[in-house]
Amino acid sequence: MPLLLNEAAERGDAPGFHALIIGISAYPHLSQPTPPEPPTLGLRQLSSPAITAYRIANWLITRRAYLPVPLTTCRVMLLPSAVELAAGGEPLAALRDECARTQVLVEAAAWRADASRNADSMTLFYFAGHGVQRNQRDHVMLLAGFGRGIGPLLEDAIDTTNLLAGMAPTTARPKMARTQMYFIDACRVRPKVFARYEDSPSGKLWDVEVDIVDDRTAPLFHTAVPGAKAYAVKGKQTVFSQALLECLTGGAGREVEPRADGTPPYGVTINSLRESLPYHLDRINREHGTRARFEVQGGGYGGQRVIHWLDSPPLVDVTLELHPSEAHHHAGVRVVALNDNPDNRPSWDLAPVIPHPYCGSLPMGIYLASARIEPPAPYVDNGLAFSAIPPNHRVRIPLLG
Repeated sequence: MPLLLNEAAERGDAPGFHALIIGISAYPHLSQPTPPEPPTLGLRQLSSPAITAYRIANWLITRRAYLPVPLTTCRVMLLPSAVELAAGGEPLAALRDECARTQVLVEAAAWRADASRNADSMTLFYFAGHGVQRNQRDHVMLLAGFGRGIGPLLEDAIDTTNLLAGMAPTTARPKMARTQMYFIDACRVRPKVFARYEDSPSGKLWDVEVDIVDDRTAPLFHTAVPGAKAYAVKGKQTVFSQALLECLTGGAGREVEPRADGTPPYGVTINSLRESLPYHLDRINREHGTRARFEVQGGGYGGQRVIHWLDSPPLVDVTLELHPSEAHHHAGVRVVALNDNPDNRPSWDLAPVIPHPYCGSLPMGIYLASARIEPPAPYVDNGLAFSAIPPNHRVRIPLLG
């Protein structure tokens, strides 16, 4: 059941949000525990891509009212592992698909056709599963048929170059969506076996036309840098997807142009997503002991376009530090919001500042931090105004006279 949501008939040619999400964990031709090379490149079964893809799709469905254009189609193709089926239950089982190349071709063609109906539409492509690279700028996504030993090594695979090129506006598709987002949640290691062959062509999604004037905003997020692995928590979700969802739900929030309906002027843009992902990914890496790093290619103009509206000011991780550090034993600090706070109520009232440095969360906004010293300490009172903007902010108040 690839289509989790389909309102294309009702929406017609109006702008819409079109998603194609693929998560492959249970590769039928990857044997255990030690697959031979080739045709399987020593790859093993996975336990997180399918549930990751489901959580991305579920977030889109849940937050559809906060997307900049209506969510019109959401195609989801999952091939979950037994571990994921046990953890995710019926939703994953209901969305199970063979994820073979022929089926992916069919769904991709339908997705592209829907995206071609209005230039103001938006698209999202998310792939989670096995991936390899043939050169530094390459990223090949391995589909479920990979490793069957029939045809070229990468016959059951697609690469990002062909994927993106085929989604460009052309004479045949002048109304192609101009805002597109791509997330390839897979490793980018280069197997040594590739050196044995004169060429290792991958399968293609489509023929690429030459009459292209590419004015898209189309960032491509690789969840691994060239030559590196992607990371996941077994049976849960990938490390990158956890950081991505944290950013989309507010961790990459900014104050943006208000909507006509008067709702709060906060949202996540393509640029703010780029800027905030490293902070959240680093924190999650520390939590899990992983070393995930991502890379963004391309993008074009339009980076300030909102990709998700927020219904309240996003929270900011704020670290409060007094200098010198010893002063925190003799100081109290009052942090007061300077906007939308007619009663001058403090957000924080710390006396003393313990632990130090003090870490907490504040809604995005402008604040005044006032430090007051308890005599006879050899320090002076001081105050500092600051803007708290996601993902994090450090406030350092000097207290030496």
